[in-house]
Amino acid sequence: PIPCVPWQSQTSGQYQRRVHGHAVVIERKKFGPKGWNAVYPFNTGDLVNSCQILVSKLETGSSKIPWADLRYIFGEIMYGGHITDDLDRLLCMTYLRFYMKKELFDEMDLVPFVEEVKGTCTLPRQQL
Repeated sequence: PIPCVPWQSQTSGQYQRRVHGHAVVIERKKFGPKGWNAVYPFNTGDLVNSCQILVSKLETGSSKIPWADLRYIFGEIMYGGHITDDLDRLLCMTYLRFYMKKELFDEMDLVPFVEEVKGTCTLPRQQL
């Protein structure tokens, strides 16, 4: 688990979305220029630092979460500090607009536009 993240708390949804958003950013690195236009040094430190900021913002006691502030801090400073390409910055901010919003408390799909498949999932048997 990521330090400073209270996984069992009432607000664990924000942390889970933050971790998922980080995973999406990191995953795109695998695709080279099709993922990001340049190579960026995103790492676990970005996630830990952004979670610490999220914790401090949520613990201020305000009933309203400052979504715009969080998107700016994460998109322009935390992750955006690595980004040099304008289109990559736009992509990063688009991800943050999707993951960091009020509907986060609803049962929001982390992977949109994927239809739920009825039935069970089983692993294929290993071929010997």
